[in-house]
Amino acid sequence: MTKGTFSAFGKKYSKIEEFIELISNHPSFGEFIARKFYAEYVELSEPSKEDLAYIVTAFRESGFEIKALLKATLSLKKFWDEKNKLTLVKSPIDLVFGTIRTLGTAGNSGSNFQWAIDAAEDFGQSLFNPPNIAGWPVGKEWLVGQSLESRLTKFPKYFENLEFDSLKDKSTKRMREGRDKRIARAIELSQIYQQDLRKFFASGTEEQFLAETMVINWIPDDFATREYADINVSFYNVSFLGKKWDGISVRFGTDKNAKKKHSWKNLNNLSFNQGSSHPAVLKNYNDGWVSDWNGHRGWSSSFPKGPRERFRKKSKDEQLLMKRLLQSMHIPLENLSSFNALFRNVAAQNWLRDRINEVGLDDINTKNGKQPPIKIFSLLSNPHGSKIKKPKFNCSIIRTGQSLAGIFGRDSKKLTDHFDNENFVSTETTPNLSQLLLPALNLQLDNQEALRLLGHEGYQLK
Repeated sequence: MTKGTFSAFGKKYSKIEEFIELISNHPSFGEFIARKFYAEYVELSEPSKEDLAYIVTAFRESGFEIKALLKATLSLKKFWDEKNKLTLVKSPIDLVFGTIRTLGTAGNSGSNFQWAIDAAEDFGQSLFNPPNIAGWPVGKEWLVGQSLESRLTKFPKYFENLEFDSLKDKSTKRMREGRDKRIARAIELSQIYQQDLRKFFASGTEEQFLAETMVINWIPDDFATREYADINVSFYNVSFLGKKWDGISVRFGTDKNAKKKHSWKNLNNLSFNQGSSHPAVLKNYNDGWVSDWNGHRGWSSSFPKGPRERFRKKSKDEQLLMKRLLQSMHIPLENLSSFNALFRNVAAQNWLRDRINEVGLDDINTKNGKQPPIKIFSLLSNPHGSKIKKPKFNCSIIRTGQSLAGIFGRDSKKLTDHFDNENFVSTETTPNLSQLLLPALNLQLDNQEALRLLGHEGYQLK
């Protein structure tokens, strides 16, 4: 944060730690989040003083652990009250992805789940992009205007072309077995990937920058002429100097085309946004800036050459990390077919090569002898013609040992391959699809008719 004194809730602070303390000590802090959870999981009405006090106390005594807050919320008697069934409204994400999970199918689109993201956005919820700082709508707010009608008419159409066979027909057994073998093979390959990944990290040294994969998020098409041009890059699962990062995001840029006075230019530079890496790559951002666009703190410095005043203020480890991040960019340059954004931008390629030449790419001395300064285990894609053969990055639900219908193309449109009566909890009546989709009404429809429940008003509730 920029230096200075700020105020919040009528009190002053100069450090981020003081600001966090102000928030956590505010009397409404626990109540605000507790009310959110109550409205999400119990009912839309105001909680009683006793219930609210119970949730807030559990939340505070746990040190504000979300797990404890959820446990306390689900422990309330009202959560289990029969009268509270179908009193809450499903958010678009609940509706769309909950149905995909329930039916075990990607719907009409086969293995393509992009429609689900688009549908949720169409119904009012763009994932990770809430409308304002207050967050998402709650309860009946999801159904204002034409929202309910849109759900009832549009949503069932995403599943109307599913192929039905008799769910009890044993002739589908062979298809299931074939699908299961493919899933088992995919999981086996994922396990081999994980074993090789562990060997990869074990074979490296602390001085080497080791990452599971890297991705170029964005390069402007007009990189050569843009006033402020940068290459936005992310690294996943990183190890360096004994530290671990889930991810690191960095931007390498230039303002050589900027119209500002030369003395204020960074020329070639490197920058970080706080919160874009976990854990943080810099110990502090005190000599950085606060974005007018999103309010986030950031830090930048001329790099690898130039005045580098901010760069010199950082620790030796932080400086070396910045150098390794830039050196890592030789991987995309040597595997352009795996990085389309860079492949299409010759100006960005040439600029990157010049920057890497400035820092060098010589082998370093390690306990294992001379070694390259950086190693990347896998790439998002590995097309024919890549100079360095690397595994394809394993980033999917298969990595967790799970499977979702839709992974194997054609099978995802066959409800019988993924919806199995044998997996139902036993009840006094023969379970069917309508019981699964809308159990409170117990309509006992046949499975083809049951899909119409996706457009039932009751299915919008939970």
